[in-house]
Amino acid sequence: MLNLGAVKRQIDAMVVDRKSGSDDYADRVGRAVKEWARWRDESQLLADKVAKAKMSWLVARPIDPVTTTEGLPTRPKALTVIATDGSQIFPDRNEVATCFLVNLGYVVITYGTGERPILDSEPALFYADADLYQEWSGRKSVITREQVGHRRMAMEFTKLTELAEAEERSQPTVAMSDGTLILWMLEGKPLAFRRSTLQAFLSAMDRLRAVRIPVCGYISDPGGSDVIKTLRVGMCPENPTHCDRCPWMSGEDPEIPCDPIEGVTDAVLFKRVLQSGE
Repeated sequence: MLNLGAVKRQIDAMVVDRKSGSDDYADRVGRAVKEWARWRDESQLLADKVAKAKMSWLVARPIDPVTTTEGLPTRPKALTVIATDGSQIFPDRNEVATCFLVNLGYVVITYGTGERPILDSEPALFYADADLYQEWSGRKSVITREQVGHRRMAMEFTKLTELAEAEERSQPTVAMSDGTLILWMLEGKPLAFRRSTLQAFLSAMDRLRAVRIPVCGYISDPGGSDVIKTLRVGMCPENPTHCDRCPWMSGEDPEIPCDPIEGVTDAVLFKRVLQSGE
């Protein structure tokens, strides 16, 4: 039984806490915008500072002035968009049968020609021992949720490639995948597993290149902060910046110089500084 009264009190406390956090975040975003604008006339100075900096996290290295903005190119009168996105039901030892399901959703939408779109999905049920048990580096174990997710990703790219190769198109075509194209999740995984996953991924990329169809990763709510980290380097009074040996971390001041914009994402910054169509 759920005690709704107790939950209500906790929800009220959460609302108050989130309101306080929202005000603080707005201040951080405002400071990030000011830091971005500060380098309008000294972008090379920032680029040099970033080039000399030493850190254990990723940072965007400026090629053009950081405040440079560009308008979108004119959209072709006709174009085709191909996209895939999958979901999965993980294996559960409490179920009647040990298995897992991958469902691939896909679309082919052509704009400007009047063609009917293709909207469909393909489910695949895996129950054979070869699918349920994986062997990497001489060790055999039941497939994990993470490995099911990796398999789904490989299947998404394979399907994307099949759709791209299905027929020749006179109009420009772009392929879209759900999520990042950088396979961060392979870090620290067994060598044989990394090779297997990369082989499927790179094979799909080669086939897309052969038919001259670019692929992009779509993230609806990106949490990256590479540009923000660049601005944080710019805020650092040390030169060169050495984040792993930051002298401010051991000082009495509870806030280090780059803290005021910590937690802001690139997407939030760009939403503030870019106009529609940039």
